[in-house]
Amino acid sequence: MRIFTDDIKVIALGTYYLRIAALFAPILPVLDISIALLQGVKKPIYTVYISLFRDIVGATIIFWLLCFYFNFKLEGLWLGILIINYLSVIIFLFIVNNRMKT
Repeated sequence: MRIFTDDIKVIALGTYYLRIAALFAPILPVLDISIALLQGVKKPIYTVYISLFRDIVGATIIFWLLCFYFNFKLEGLWLGILIINYLSVIIFLFIVNNRMKT
C-alpha cells in the first residue's frame, strides 16, 4: 500500500480490505465455473436468478443490515461482498447438484 500513498490511515484501511478480499478471492472461480456449467447445460435462467440475488436483492439487504443496522459502516460493505459471494456459491452448488441429478 505504501506504493500508492504515505498516509498511515489509508494504508491501514487498505490492508484491512485486502485481508477481507483474500477470503473471497478463492470462491470467485467456483462461482464462474458454476455459471459456465449451468449455461453449458442449457439452464441459463438459474444464472439470471442468482445474479439478480447477488447484485440487487441480496446486496441491498445484506449491505443495509451490515452498514446501517449493525453499524459496520465501510467494513460492512466489504463483509457484505464476502457474504454475498459465499451465499451465491452455496445457492449455485445446490442448484447444480439438483440439476445434474435430473
